[in-house]
Amino acid sequence: MIDEFKHAIKVELYRIKDCKGMKQNSRTKAGSLLKSFENIMKRQEIITELNTIRREIDSEKAQKIYASAIKEKVSLDGVDEIDNSLAKYKKMGEVELEGNHPNQRFESRKRNILQKDSYENEESITDTLSSSMIKKKRSKESKTEEEIDVDDEEEIDKTKYSSELAQLLDENSVDVFDSLSETFAEYSKDYLDDLTKERIADLSPESYMYLKKFYSQEVWDRIVALECEPVDKYGPADVKAFLTDYFNRNFSYTSWQSDLESLLDFQEGESHDVRRTRIMLHQVLPSYFEAIFSSHNALKSTETYEAPYGVEYIYPLLQAVLRHFGEISFAGGDHPVAAAPSCERSDGIGKTKSGRELVSIELSRPVADKEKRVYDHVQLCRTLKDMINHNLISDALSQRSLTSVPRTFGLQVHQRMMYLGWIRFYNGVYWYLQYAKGYIPASPEELKNFGSILFDLICWSKDIGKYASEYEKGCERKPSRKSSAMNLQKAFELKDSKARVSQKKRKYKAYMIT
Repeated sequence: MIDEFKHAIKVELYRIKDCKGMKQNSRTKAGSLLKSFENIMKRQEIITELNTIRREIDSEKAQKIYASAIKEKVSLDGVDEIDNSLAKYKKMGEVELEGNHPNQRFESRKRNILQKDSYENEESITDTLSSSMIKKKRSKESKTEEEIDVDDEEEIDKTKYSSELAQLLDENSVDVFDSLSETFAEYSKDYLDDLTKERIADLSPESYMYLKKFYSQEVWDRIVALECEPVDKYGPADVKAFLTDYFNRNFSYTSWQSDLESLLDFQEGESHDVRRTRIMLHQVLPSYFEAIFSSHNALKSTETYEAPYGVEYIYPLLQAVLRHFGEISFAGGDHPVAAAPSCERSDGIGKTKSGRELVSIELSRPVADKEKRVYDHVQLCRTLKDMINHNLISDALSQRSLTSVPRTFGLQVHQRMMYLGWIRFYNGVYWYLQYAKGYIPASPEELKNFGSILFDLICWSKDIGKYASEYEKGCERKPSRKSSAMNLQKAFELKDSKARVSQKKRKYKAYMIT
């Protein structure tokens, strides 16, 4: 390649001497060839530097795997097998990582995309990603921390990653589910229950999968950091402060009505979220105050059945919060589920503006047995799974784009404990995550903690609204012919989610602490 460029340049130089009339054109062409030659050499240098950086990253990852594996080996098998472990894992640190480990698959895909972009999008790699990485690598040691932060922020602002690279960065957040897939496979062999049969992995703190330490506390902390903590940020700080201040009042039989009316005293400068919170509380709190300060407290009575409990206390609360903060239409009561109308029913359904089902709830009486907690939890998880499959299949058949992160949201009320969570579909498994839980108050003392679960409910509702909005916008894009065919293949893989045969309530195999 280099010889060809040199030859072409020489030809143009000779033409300059022989053809004076074409002197300017030839000089321009020769200059263009020289510039192309310099760019090729520059790109080759960048690619070499990228390979060096990549090998350093892989080596560092291998060392981490090596260290964690040794630690695990010592704790499980004792000191006698340390030498064998050293030999096995040290070798991983010396050679380039290969295999099916999720971190390795991530790095392998990243290398492929970097190489692809190096040849197909050479100008983009030269001007953005490569120059940014090399510049930071060479200059970080000579800069102060302040300078590094400023330069890095400027580079991030200037850098425009390709869609494939951005996708890789997003995949890093679900890396924890890649590692948990093998854990769930092992757990399913030991505990074949009503959820594992459905490929539903319960990651809640009450599940055996967590309590029997099938995965470490470090993995649990990563799950919380990746899934739950971002949802906490949806809740406005001024709303949290308002709820804390309001429910710290000394409510009494004689003062609760004036406390209720004070919610309508809007203050100047209050945000819209705080005012929506005031309106929502003014709508739903009268029933709670009347029960708490009544001689016959329905929230504690064994005579309160499921239907009136839902109609008086649970459904109005969910309807108001989902409407004001999630823009979700919620209907409480016994409803058939669109995914399996012949056998699946829910105690409440939440839908998007287009009618897509995203929310389901299960409800028990204020005083109920522990088996009801397990039964409703299993029923809720199965319903959420069916909703995901139904939405994906419907979108594929309707020539709509499929969402990359299928999710549905569930709420369970057992006795007076409210559980908030969701299911996400990834890597062929339906992962249930519990976001928050808290008591519905039944006494003046318990009212002080009501603001905490209400704030969690607001954050949860805002997450649903944000997801629903992005989901609806994504479905508006019509997929290409190739993508449409691939979507039908994906939908076909979910065909096992056909309607189940209706069955009477039975005792589920215990798999969680109640």
